[in-house]
Amino acid sequence: MEVDYAQGQYEVDFSNHHGRIQAEIEDERGQTNSKLQGTAALKQLEAILPKLEVEKTTAKKDAIARTMSAFKLADNYREFELEIRFPDGDKITFKSNK
Repeated sequence: MEVDYAQGQYEVDFSNHHGRIQAEIEDERGQTNSKLQGTAALKQLEAILPKLEVEKTTAKKDAIARTMSAFKLADNYREFELEIRFPDGDKITFKSNK
């Protein structure tokens, strides 16, 4: 996921390939930049991802709203992109520009 704001960017990378988990959260919004990787990022994402509830059939508008809500992000973004690859190999991408 990548969300661009006038004042910076919020980016999340999460992957689980056959039990090999990688997680990273990078917040470059405002004056305080933060970057979490590995266990610290995974711990934060474990609380957020179950709330996401985006499926293959989820409408774009709903997917964006659910993502913004789950991550508690402001909706005054410039660009939004969410890419999800499902366990069966299917991939969906939601993009929006304001």
